[in-house]
Amino acid sequence: MNAVTFDTHAAVRELRAADLTEQQAEALVRVLAHAVGEPVTKTDFDAAFKDLGTAVSDLDARLKGLDAKLKGLGAAINDLRDRTDFRIAELETRLIKWMVGMTVTLAGVMLAAGTVFAVAILRALE
Repeated sequence: MNAVTFDTHAAVRELRAADLTEQQAEALVRVLAHAVGEPVTKTDFDAAFKDLGTAVSDLDARLKGLDAKLKGLGAAINDLRDRTDFRIAELETRLIKWMVGMTVTLAGVMLAAGTVFAVAILRALE
């Protein structure tokens, strides 16, 4: 196996260009450089990149799964909102009916009281 010089600075730049953070890139390069007691070969580096690609693909799949779960949660929240809105409208209707009924009852009581009062006054005047 032919060993090649491992330019850690160039590796960090490449990883940064692939959207890894500075800390992630430096950590990966340190692990690659110290993983074996011999210089890192191109084959080692390619295998590490393949493993990294697999890890990124797995992470992407997990994120897509989470995205689907979040969409499902959003649909559940919308359904709950719709049912709550419907229930509130039902309660508002019941409250209005109760208020109308109480208003009619109160008007009847006031009319009856007025009639009784008027009769009492007429009797007192006789």
